Amino acid sequence: MDIALALLQYDPAMEFGCGETLDSLNWMSGTKPKPTQADLDTAWREYLAMRASTKYLRLRKENRPSVEGQLDKIYTDGLDAWKLQMKAIDDAFPKPL
Repeated sequence: MDIALALLQYDPAMEFGCGETLDSLNWMSGTKPKPTQADLDTAWREYLAMRASTKYLRLRKENRPSVEGQLDKIYTDGLDAWKLQMKAIDDAFPKPL
């Protein structure tokens, strides 16, 4: 578990100085209580689920040409060719149901 990512999933407005463990965490959120290990475990599972549900977006972005490359495709091959190229990438990395 990445404790910093789990804490940010738990509450994005938290202020903390990260330690290796929850016990060594430098808590700076004033009146907000420090989360428990169970809170962090739940937040970590939520974070992993969110990452898994958006993996297709990262893969699409990694496999698409740059904006300049896309514009060049449109200019040289036409809009329909560009649409086919983008659809092929979207089809290769479908949105989960």
